[in-house]
Amino acid sequence: MAFYLYQHSNLQTLAEKFLRLRREGTYFGSAKGIRFLPGDPMLPETIVVQTYGMRIWLMQVAAQAGAVMANVDFLYVNNFIQEELSRQLQGRADFRPELFSNEVMTWRILELMEQGDDSCRELAAYLSQADSEPGLRRFELASRIAATFDQYQVYLPDQLQLWRTIMPRELQAAWQAAIWRKLLEFQAEKLFSKADALVSFLQRSPGQVLSRPPLAVFGIGSMPPFYFRVLRQLANAGDVHFFYQNPCSEYWADHPIPRQRHKGFRVDDPAEMNPLLGSYGLQGQDFFKEIMELEGSWEEPEDEEKQAERRIFPNTLLGHLQSDIVKMRTFSPDSERTLLHPGDSSLVFHNCHTGFRQVEVLHDQLLQLFQQSHQPGRKPLCPDD
Repeated sequence: MAFYLYQHSNLQTLAEKFLRLRREGTYFGSAKGIRFLPGDPMLPETIVVQTYGMRIWLMQVAAQAGAVMANVDFLYVNNFIQEELSRQLQGRADFRPELFSNEVMTWRILELMEQGDDSCRELAAYLSQADSEPGLRRFELASRIAATFDQYQVYLPDQLQLWRTIMPRELQAAWQAAIWRKLLEFQAEKLFSKADALVSFLQRSPGQVLSRPPLAVFGIGSMPPFYFRVLRQLANAGDVHFFYQNPCSEYWADHPIPRQRHKGFRVDDPAEMNPLLGSYGLQGQDFFKEIMELEGSWEEPEDEEKQAERRIFPNTLLGHLQSDIVKMRTFSPDSERTLLHPGDSSLVFHNCHTGFRQVEVLHDQLLQLFQQSHQPGRKPLCPDD
């Protein structure tokens, strides 16, 4: 029982590694004793993905490789975390996560506003400014507050749990804490929120974590830190295989993001920084730091740097951009010049002034691809191209 990390910048390579482990890690465990699939063939295999598109793509890659994807549960990260917390806290009758969804909290907060509850006293001045349709103004404010609490449950669950017992002194936090305390009450009953469940589960000792079959998390480039810690906690009771799409083979956690560059952020050697890495944002950098701080995890012997050096990128504009991102370098006046083919269309920019024009350009490009695929010597266009 452990947390196993596999990382690569190329998603196709990561998928091939995933399928190889499924093939070698039989129901009785692999030669190393690592269990990749459930011990009982009747138990569903659980694969956690970030999007529906990733699920379909992985199934297509598996089909092309001749792999069987039967009795598989594809779960999104948020759904998996909620289901697993419900399973781990199955003895708590006060755990009602459905009452803390974004939609339900919106109507519960709106009810507090319309009843003139004391927790909404600080909002009275704002609500009184509505010249017309005050009900719409209340609903929009309730929706914004609910969305904020929904984000707090994911990124700041420890703060919400602290508000159960301690009222903050800052005015901006105090009125939020007062509303949150009201949301923790339902029909004269104290509730256990998703934030409380997260913190409570992470505080358990390894022996208190309920066992589960092996779990695979595929193709995720970032996730909330508390969700990642839940996966690490689950590794104490079952094998967790995490397939991380790392865009770069270098340490890029300290790479300046666009907002920092606008504030005058400077680096010693700009040639060693690729500005496209900054598009991953602060969340991507923080998640990369979480990955780097893993202890007791396992990786395949060949590290990412050697794989990046061995990987051959096509001699196209897109290929050079991909190579620069993986190796965290950028073009400079002193860089070696590379001649590109005049007909290189690997990266094309279209200046579209409206959404309708975007659809027209997409339509024209698809027609051009269809026509080119019928030319002699050209590969026919397939759905996965």
